[in-house]
Amino acid sequence: MNILPSRRPVKTEGVRPTVIGLHAGAGAPEQWRPLAERLRFRNRLLAPHLRGYAASRALGTGEPFSLDAETAPIEPLLDAFPGPVYLVGHGYGAAVALKLALAHRERIGGLVLYEPTLFSLLLADPKSRYAAMDIPVLRRVLGRDLDAGDRFRAALRYVDHWSGAGTWQGLSAEERATIAHRMPALCAQLVAQFADPTPASAYAGIDVPVLLLSATRPRASTRRIAQLLARTLPRAEWRTVDGACHMGLGSHPEAVDREIEDFLARHPLISYRDPEPTAVFAPMVSARRGGRCQYRGSGTTASVLI
Repeated sequence: MNILPSRRPVKTEGVRPTVIGLHAGAGAPEQWRPLAERLRFRNRLLAPHLRGYAASRALGTGEPFSLDAETAPIEPLLDAFPGPVYLVGHGYGAAVALKLALAHRERIGGLVLYEPTLFSLLLADPKSRYAAMDIPVLRRVLGRDLDAGDRFRAALRYVDHWSGAGTWQGLSAEERATIAHRMPALCAQLVAQFADPTPASAYAGIDVPVLLLSATRPRASTRRIAQLLARTLPRAEWRTVDGACHMGLGSHPEAVDREIEDFLARHPLISYRDPEPTAVFAPMVSARRGGRCQYRGSGTTASVLI
């Protein structure tokens, strides 16, 4: 992505660097609300919807689903504000963050990846394929449930797979209904993460500070993916969040957010002021909804969580 020639940012004091938070498959932009509150005096946090979710354009029938297609509607956010940005991703959102960082290295100042699920890395490494064995099984079982029209059974299996048996029972009726509605997209995400053709060696070119966060109760797949990325990314540090499972941003938000806040503080970015952000990039426009600024384009909506 090229920076538009009309933008000429001027370095100023007191302007908050931008963080773009990419939610998990079963999550939503609001999962970043506690982090936004924690960072409110130092960073501006943008939280876009991923494809097929509430405020984003619905997926069309037969529309291709891939990580590259997922990144396309988010890319304009990188030019919404000048200067480098942080990308923070959880699960599927962390896989999307890696792809964004690879394609737009000059715009990224740092990465935080909580339990990344880029399963293609496991298939490409003969010594790591064992860790991916349960995911195709899960995908087939979910597919059978969806073919039978039982999205709630599929959602139960998905949630308990990633968060532990019994987790589904602890969710509210609204949370269950939301995840059940998303199950076709969640299944498509599993396939997309296996099918991505990017070799692990390509990520060695992401030469920015990276924080890899793992749960203390991870699946074999996410644990091995973190190991591979820790070896590949040249400036990565790998830490564990005590007591957390894969969905740690829901179960242990304070512990996860504390790690993120500390990382951002240790790797500060130069911030810039853009006098007319909505006048110099397209197709995004800004609007006010419920006191929050939103940036909307043809593919997604991002809320500024402040």
